[in-house]
Amino acid sequence: MNLRRARALNIKFWDLEADNSDELNELMKDLTKKQIEMLDIDYNETLLEIGPGWGRLTIPLAKMVKEICVVEPSKNMIEKLQKNAQLNGLNNIRIINKRWEDVDDLLEYDVVLASFSLLMLDLKKALEKMNSTAKERVYIFASADEWMPRGIQKALFNDDIKIYSDYIIILNLLYSIGIRANVQILDYEYKR
Repeated sequence: MNLRRARALNIKFWDLEADNSDELNELMKDLTKKQIEMLDIDYNETLLEIGPGWGRLTIPLAKMVKEICVVEPSKNMIEKLQKNAQLNGLNNIRIINKRWEDVDDLLEYDVVLASFSLLMLDLKKALEKMNSTAKERVYIFASADEWMPRGIQKALFNDDIKIYSDYIIILNLLYSIGIRANVQILDYEYKR
C-alpha cells in the first residue's frame, strides 16, 4: 500500500468519526474515568496530548492542569474539541492541527499523553520524540488486543492495513531505546 494513501485514509477515517463523538463519549465514559484515575496529574503541570480526537480526555484533563497542548491532524475532530472546550468554559487548550510526525520546535511539557493514537508510520521515532518532549513522564494507552479486526479494516479502507500498534510492539520499541516502561493492563471493551 502507498504510505501517502494510508495516511490520508487514517485522517479521512477520523474526520468521519468526529460525527460519532457523542455516541463514543457515552460508550467510553467508564474507560475515560479509569484512564484519568490512572494518571498522576498536578494542577501546576503542563500536558501535551497526541491525537486527542474530540477531547474525550482533553476536556476533563484541561480542568486538572495549568495548560494543555494537543496535536491533532483531523480538522473535524478539532472543530468538535473546540466546541467541547467552549461548552466547558475552557481557555487553557492550545491546538496544533498537524500529525505528530510533522510537529517541530515544541516546548517541553511536564506530561505527554497518547491514548489509542499511535498511528505513526515510524513509531520508534515518534516514541523518541515523545520522550524528549516530556520533562517528567509519558503516558501511553494502547490496545493489548486487536483494535479493529482485519475484515472491518478491509470494509472501511478497502485495504488490509494495520492502523493500530498493540502494546507489545510499543513496549519492545521502548525497550530498544533504553526505556523500561511500567505496564498496567486495564480490562475494557466496548462494542458498536
